[in-house]
Amino acid sequence: MAGKVLERFGDQVEHITYKALQDDGTMLCESILNRSDFDLKTQEMNTDIVAANYNQEPIDVKGRLYGNLVSTSHCHLVSTRN
Repeated sequence: MAGKVLERFGDQVEHITYKALQDDGTMLCESILNRSDFDLKTQEMNTDIVAANYNQEPIDVKGRLYGNLVSTSHCHLVSTRN
């Protein structure tokens, strides 16, 4: 939604971004998420997902965030002898 607002009203609004991990290596709010917890939670995460979840950087490519999830349904018919 914010992307749409920026696209439409770009020169009329101010874009403010709060990154969990600041450029200087400190955390935005140590009491909510400290550096060691951040490192632990993000060590195996794709960098695009980290950027979206912790740095307010949108992923614009459709299907990129969750990949190609395949939804399947199973129907089981059970026959019982009367």
